Amino acid sequence: MLNKFAQTLAITAALAVSSTAAFAGSSYIMPGQAQNLRASVKLDLVRAEQNGTVSVFNKAGTLLGQTNVKAGASTDVLVPFSHANDQSVLVVYTADGSDAPLAQAVATVD
Repeated sequence: MLNKFAQTLAITAALAVSSTAAFAGSSYIMPGQAQNLRASVKLDLVRAEQNGTVSVFNKAGTLLGQTNVKAGASTDVLVPFSHANDQSVLVVYTADGSDAPLAQAVATVD
């Protein structure tokens, strides 16, 4: 995975941007409306170029949860958290075997 400093810097920058989704190629994440992010995040749509992983991080760069996704479009993707959370989160899609994010989005707390 990304080194901790670079990861924290990327997360902080992404959470500061008002846009909720970033697109890289044909992969993207649509987090949907603001939601209660205490124990999980539900993503409206994840479009993945290939099989991969969706990871969710808080502002401090702590990994809150992960789930695997298959190539193609997946709707209502639920990512449960291993730690309690009360803030917006960064959602990152990576392809199997790579640390480079292919898509990212910010899910906001309601």
